[in-house]
Amino acid sequence: MRQPEKVLVIGLCGGIGAGKSTVASMLAERGAHVIDVDAIGREVLTHDDVRDRVRDTFGEGVLTADGSIDRAALAATVFDGNGRLPHLEAIS
Repeated sequence: MRQPEKVLVIGLCGGIGAGKSTVASMLAERGAHVIDVDAIGREVLTHDDVRDRVRDTFGEGVLTADGSIDRAALAATVFDGNGRLPHLEAIS
């Protein structure tokens, strides 16, 4: 019976400017499959149902004039120290 191949999973984390994107690019150049969770999060915020739930949870102030999510306004609301991050994390 053949043994399953072992898969190495690497998670990159760190602050702004820590080099996460650089390391991810280096790994991708060497054949690694890179999943950009930030890009996925940005894409999810474009879904109408997610936008509606974000608006219902945090108010019209997190939307731009065209009705899309203003990510800077949403971040300011969620990270204001009032414990709102779990409310955003619950939206999927």
